[in-house]
Amino acid sequence: MFLICATFVNLYNVNANNTSKNPLYKYYTSYQIEPGDTLTSIAQKYTINSDVSVQDYIDEVKKNNNLVSDKINSGSYLVVSYYSNEYK
Repeated sequence: MFLICATFVNLYNVNANNTSKNPLYKYYTSYQIEPGDTLTSIAQKYTINSDVSVQDYIDEVKKNNNLVSDKINSGSYLVVSYYSNEYK
């Protein structure tokens, strides 16, 4: 399934204008939705190390997962991105 195959796929260096010594890299993984999760709570979890706004992250998750609303279901999977200084 696409969601599982997308785990840990390196897309590109997210922050080309990053002036720090450690650039951020963007990766994708599969995330299983837990009871009580919302797109906002997931976005807050995965944008901690980046300059991406929570709303931009939510918009990306919705686009990547073909969601037309903010409704998500516990037990389902989403493809989500995360950011790391480590090149994998």
